[in-house]
Amino acid sequence: MKIVSHRESSRFVTVAREWICDEFCFVASAYRFVDADAEKLTSGQDW
Repeated sequence: MKIVSHRESSRFVTVAREWICDEFCFVASAYRFVDADAEKLTSGQDW
């Protein structure tokens, strides 16, 4: 088992957060919310 440093863990969380935000925007655009703000869509999440 590999031990992950805090810095590496932070990087994973950042990449995951960006990916999730992109997915939220994709779903919003599929429902024709083309002006949806990614920050507002994900603001309720506790990262």
